[in-house]
Amino acid sequence: MKRSIIWLAALCIVALAAIAFVWKQSDLGVKGAEIEQDARSKQEIPESWSVAQDVGDSMAALIFYNNDKSDYCISIYATPSEASERFHHRFGGDSSMVGTGIVEYAFDDCSELAFISLNTQQAARVEVHDESGVEAKDLDAAKPFALVLSSETTQVVFYDAAGNVAGDYAIAREQP
Repeated sequence: MKRSIIWLAALCIVALAAIAFVWKQSDLGVKGAEIEQDARSKQEIPESWSVAQDVGDSMAALIFYNNDKSDYCISIYATPSEASERFHHRFGGDSSMVGTGIVEYAFDDCSELAFISLNTQQAARVEVHDESGVEAKDLDAAKPFALVLSSETTQVVFYDAAGNVAGDYAIAREQP
């Protein structure tokens, strides 16, 4: 009787160790440096497409596009918690709003926001306002962009190369 209990306990320990090993090796997210390749693989995005991406502490945003920008695909990743270093795919595909304007993506459980655009409005600079002040970032007016910003951001304004508000854009909010 004692021998069967010992064998059963040993079997349970081996099974738990195997489960823990498989759990650790399974798809529990990707590191920040692996996000682009993971998105291309999951969404079957051609290697020939260009990518604009930004990776923050808890969110990553990507926009893939072909040479003439007639076709594109977006991908958003987020971490399940602030302590995690691994990102999980949360949203992907296309959005007509990304093709014509700037789209803000937010998740209730994420401390960052993503702004993604094909940049048809030719934004060349963005000003990010928050409690600590204003930070300006340069953009390439001829290329799509993806930005990840803190959810503490109070205002985001995009400007063209001449310093005017970039086109007739409106930031659309999507909560996938």
